[in-house]
Amino acid sequence: DRNQSTASRRVSTVPMQALFMMNSEFVRKNAEAFAKRLDGERDPDKVRAAFELAYGRPATDSEVETSISYLTEFSGGGEIGGEAWLSFCRTLMASNEFIYLD
Repeated sequence: DRNQSTASRRVSTVPMQALFMMNSEFVRKNAEAFAKRLDGERDPDKVRAAFELAYGRPATDSEVETSISYLTEFSGGGEIGGEAWLSFCRTLMASNEFIYLD
């Protein structure tokens, strides 16, 4: 019965939800705004700011290292540009930590 309340729900994540978070125009526009909010002179500072904004917590050293590696690889080893930051922000927004509360 869909009208009956329950203390917990079964997990109902489907591939379409993940595809929406990675490919929708709504998410892209919000990721662009998110990327513009990142402040810092150095890339690790921007990564730390992104984690604070997205998750409300500081990034671990491992997360900063992994994120910089992703951004560098996305940029082809050169200077980390706007599209790399946009992709990074979309990735943070599509994560379980961003979408779900424990």
